[in-house]
This record gives sequence, C-alpha cells and structure tokens, in this order.
Amino acid sequence: GIEELERPVQLITYANDISNKHKELRSKVATLEKEIAEYNYENDKISFVLNNILTDGHQSTTTEQLLNENIYSTLLANMS
Repeated sequence: GIEELERPVQLITYANDISNKHKELRSKVATLEKEIAEYNYENDKISFVLNNILTDGHQSTTTEQLLNENIYSTLLANMS
C-alpha cells in the first residue's frame, strides 16, 4: 500500500535535492573560479607596475599610465 510508495518517493525527493544542491555548488565554484581569475589578473598587473617602480624609479610616467589603464579596465569590468 501507501507505505511501500512512501520510500521510493522519499528516495526520489532526496536524489532531486542532492542533484539541485550539486548544481548550486557547481555554480558557486564557477563564480569563485572566475573571481580568482580576475584577482590573479589584477595581481599580475600590480606586480608588473611594482616591478617597474623597483627596477627603474624614472618610469613614473609609464607607471602612472599603467595605473590609469588599470583603473579604466576595472571600471569597464565592473560595468559589465
């Protein structure tokens, strides 16, 4: 009777819940991976700027241009 049907329904419900949670977690992982990639990119740019400052103090114009480009690209990224 009904008791025999409850268990399969519960198993199906549980399986669906697990599947939905898995999809949700994969989506969060993808978002975090994208965020990590963005931070890696920004870190690489900052490292490049810092290396220019440390290797040649006379490159302040180039450094200023790089910082302005960094601000511009960050603004564009935030708008998208």
